[in-house]
Amino acid sequence: MKILVVVRSLKQGVGISEWVSNYYSRMAQKDDLSIELLTEEGDRSVKSVKLSSKIKIITVHDMRKDPIKYMIDWWKISRNAESEYDYVHIHLDNFVRFFYLILLRKKKNIILHSHNSFNDKIKNSRVKWRMHKFGMFIVKNGNFIHFACSDLAANWLFGRKKYIQVNNGVDLANFEFNKVERKRYRDELDLNKCEVYGHIGRFEFQKNHERLIRIFSKIHAHNFKTKLLLIGTGPNMGEIKRLVSDLNLDEAVLFLGHRDDVGKILNAIDYIIFPSRYEGLPISLVEAQANGIPVFYSDTITKEIELLPSSQSFSLQENDDKIAYKICKGEPLIDRGSAVDVLKRKGYDREDVIEGLYKFYQNGYWPVQ
Repeated sequence: MKILVVVRSLKQGVGISEWVSNYYSRMAQKDDLSIELLTEEGDRSVKSVKLSSKIKIITVHDMRKDPIKYMIDWWKISRNAESEYDYVHIHLDNFVRFFYLILLRKKKNIILHSHNSFNDKIKNSRVKWRMHKFGMFIVKNGNFIHFACSDLAANWLFGRKKYIQVNNGVDLANFEFNKVERKRYRDELDLNKCEVYGHIGRFEFQKNHERLIRIFSKIHAHNFKTKLLLIGTGPNMGEIKRLVSDLNLDEAVLFLGHRDDVGKILNAIDYIIFPSRYEGLPISLVEAQANGIPVFYSDTITKEIELLPSSQSFSLQENDDKIAYKICKGEPLIDRGSAVDVLKRKGYDREDVIEGLYKFYQNGYWPVQ
């Protein structure tokens, strides 16, 4: 069985990239499955993402630099797509690059997998928005199979068309609460006797770090024994550091950068605050709840992310004081170690999702809905 996985680029810390690298690296271990991963030429970040050596990387020309060669590359791929591959599985969050959709629209076994519920860069560009809408028209009239990580992600790309929900499952064992690691990281980061809030995500418009800092400033004014851990990097990091200084929060906010030990750091955190402007279904919130951490998330995110009874949403239309008050009134999960069982029952064990995807490739249907 041979699968072509398509993703525009692979970047460390980006949701789609992490999903693709984690899931297909595991699936590549299956003896009867051959995986080729297609990305755009010049994607240097491929080397920074951990991929199984069994996955073959192939490239097409960068559409922005050489659109003619890009189209020729896709024409060659589409010509043999049905005979060469059992499935072509395309991971995306917009349809701006619609050319391959035209070529593949009448082919069999082409999966479009939506990973987000919006894209501000597309919406704020008149040209890109028109290209995206044209792509939606092609998809609406094509033979594509629709996958999505949530209801909002499905609606963003497919409208009201039927879709198969593929949960953003995580390695539950890696995120299970551990008292020993909690003490070690709280000692290491000087968090003892503090109530610790956290956020995991790239410093970019979507994640709304500015609002996060302003909300936390209200929490900190109410309780000086609070700290905020920020995990991630990104283009807006400098701007957020300046805001932290302007609000005199330098001692209370810790910028941890990119970390490979997120599963362990989560043990030190008591609450997650996630005021994103839009999301598909954030994997970082699944990971946090697997650790038993209550998450407070903006109502722009699907309620499907509410996996623990202690997690709850807030409206971005509310003022910072009101949101901070709601968060301060939150109750922690009594037994954090029980969270992994809750998430497994709800279908968020990565191994179960991988097995479901593998069976779909084999039989053409999702085993559990």
